[in-house]
Amino acid sequence: MNNGIDMVIGKQCSCLYDTIESSMNTQTIFVILVSAYTYYFMDTVLRSNPKDGALTKSEKIQVIILLILNTLISWAILSFGWKKKLPIKSKHVNKYLKIILVSLVVIAIIAVFITIILSATIRKSHGQ
Repeated sequence: MNNGIDMVIGKQCSCLYDTIESSMNTQTIFVILVSAYTYYFMDTVLRSNPKDGALTKSEKIQVIILLILNTLISWAILSFGWKKKLPIKSKHVNKYLKIILVSLVVIAIIAVFITIILSATIRKSHGQ
C-alpha cells in the first residue's frame, strides 16, 4: 500500500515541478520580451531625439511601465543607453527608478503586515 501512496505523491510532485518549470519559462520569456522592447525604445528615442531634454509624456508613460514590469534590467538599459548622449533623460529614468523601488518596498511591507494579520486571525478563528 505504501507503493501506491508513493506513486500518488510522486505524480503530484511531478505535476507541481512541471507547473513551476513552465512558469519559470514563461517568466523568462516575459523578461526577454520586455528587455528587447526596452532596448528598442531606448534606441528609437536615441535616434529620433538628437538633442537632450525632459521626457515627453509618452516617453514618461513607457519608462514608468517598463520600470514597473522589469525594474533593474529596464533601468540599466535606459539609464546607461542614454547616459552619454541624453543625460537629462537618463536622470529622469533614475528619478523614476527611485520612486518605483520605494513604492515596491512599501507594497511588500504592507503585504507582509496583511499576511501576519490574516494568519493571526485565521489561527484565532480555528482555536489554535
